[in-house]
Amino acid sequence: MRCLVTSALFGDTVEWKLWQVLAYYLDQSSPLSSAFDIVQDNQSYLKDQVKNLAVQEKCRSSYAHREHCVHRHILLGHTDKPVQLLLEVEQDNPVFYLDSLRASLISSVSDSEVAQSTIKLVATKPHC
Repeated sequence: MRCLVTSALFGDTVEWKLWQVLAYYLDQSSPLSSAFDIVQDNQSYLKDQVKNLAVQEKCRSSYAHREHCVHRHILLGHTDKPVQLLLEVEQDNPVFYLDSLRASLISSVSDSEVAQSTIKLVATKPHC
């Protein structure tokens, strides 16, 4: 702990980061910052990614940002949320049909009632 304080006092950021990681592994009572995701265990990393994605999802403002959220959900193994995001597109949007088909494909990965409902919903919507 003394080395951590000393490196912070002298402004040595590399040493400070090293001692912060070591302090975490020596004393598991304080959580490790998400900036050190490379040394986190799988569950902590996944938890941080889900939390970050929730924040990003609240700030969605463009189609590209929504696409990024869809891709991140898929990478994290979620199926229901990307389907919901893809089906939020208005019918007059040029990507409506493509997103509907993508939602059907994603939902078909899981064997659930949601998958059947999504496919039926997409099949009954008019496409032009």
